Amino acid sequence: MPTTGLASYSGDSVYAYTTQTGTGFAGVGTFSADVDFEGRQMQGYMEVRTAQNPFTQETVANPAFDRIDMDRFIISGTSFSGTDMRPSNNGTEVAITGANTTAQVEGQFYGIARTSKNALQPDEIAGEALLIGDDGNIILSFIAD
Repeated sequence: MPTTGLASYSGDSVYAYTTQTGTGFAGVGTFSADVDFEGRQMQGYMEVRTAQNPFTQETVANPAFDRIDMDRFIISGTSFSGTDMRPSNNGTEVAITGANTTAQVEGQFYGIARTSKNALQPDEIAGEALLIGDDGNIILSFIAD
């Protein structure tokens, strides 16, 4: 793993949101992340591209969130983890999972690539995230290069 330098990754995500009453939506989105190898930190976000009712397959016109920010990941070896997930809708944070919400994000760096400055850095990242609260849950997976 590099000990200096910065990297940006972009790719895809899949997600599902469910409430304790059995409603929700699922779909695909984009994922982007910025990594500071020297600071051993990373931040990322997922943006919703599609939202569908998983039972009827109907499009959800105005999903409860359109973005999830995930900050302050700690890098350890070839893995990263964190507990900061914040869903938002049109730029405003939303508490759709209710009280007693906890988050867990985990992932790995994969492969090796040479940068334009001839430095070596991981080629891809992939991971999963889970946000659990009294009113609902969000689960997502992502991969980016």
